[in-house]
Amino acid sequence: MNKIIVLSGGISPEREVSIVSANYVTEALEAKGYSVTKLDPKDFVRERGLDYRAFIDKIREISPLTVFNALHGGHGEDGTIQKILELFNINFTGSGSKASLLGMDKALSMLIAKEECIPVANYVVLDKNEGKRESLKKVLDNIPCPLVIKPASLGSSVGVSIVKERAKTKTALKKAYEEESRIIVQRYVPGKEITVGMLEGKALPVLEVKPKSGWFDYSNKYDRGKSNYEVPARIEEEKKKIVRKYAEKIYSDLGCKDYARVDFRFDGLDFYFLEVNILPGITDHSIFCLAAEAAGITYNNLIEKIVKLSIN
Repeated sequence: MNKIIVLSGGISPEREVSIVSANYVTEALEAKGYSVTKLDPKDFVRERGLDYRAFIDKIREISPLTVFNALHGGHGEDGTIQKILELFNINFTGSGSKASLLGMDKALSMLIAKEECIPVANYVVLDKNEGKRESLKKVLDNIPCPLVIKPASLGSSVGVSIVKERAKTKTALKKAYEEESRIIVQRYVPGKEITVGMLEGKALPVLEVKPKSGWFDYSNKYDRGKSNYEVPARIEEEKKKIVRKYAEKIYSDLGCKDYARVDFRFDGLDFYFLEVNILPGITDHSIFCLAAEAAGITYNNLIEKIVKLSIN
């Protein structure tokens, strides 16, 4: 029987999201006739970090066709797990270590986008070692309100704040620094939340995210019923061509593989690049999968396609 390992959980703040994704992926693969074993990297963590030798030995013992990486955030998405699997010549789904590193680091991916003339809202990168006073001064001198404060390398809106009043800047900086020592402060772009799923290097139908209240924070992302999704998005066809071109360009430049999701803000005139999600949520109601469904790809077929891409 065809064996697949699904990586689930991990040690990042997005652990619970990963477990949900892994459960859906497992059900889809089993429905397609695969024998699935779930592995949680957390089970291989010792005092000095991941015991990669024990981790690899377990994978080799099972001898799967491929490893389906359903981790989100942290070492599962920043290239660490990918590099270990690459070193031991083990097939895995999703992008390789280099693309994962670049995609996870929002500051790096925004630099690459700017080099390719993809619009990026004005931003500054702050380091906790600068000190609170220096960080605040850099924000006040460069970014007007409203602004967005976010960790540089986390996903799922963890540690993110939208600041509309200057008096709340300090609190938002503290919140972001609690998650990571390097953060980004960026001009807030009013308008639509637009995302473009990428599959095998090609853009899927453009999707608009519509939270029923507030913005697309952690709760609105993962609590079912709190957001609506419009796919294809109700924007002009010429505009859709532009944002699909942007998504395909940044996907290619980062060296992404198999699948990903690229997020933008749209103010009615221009699209502003936000980030590349190297391992987007992949349940049957995740926005990447909804875009694939709009392209005529059922959820179970999508999961199997990703597996086959990784093997080929």
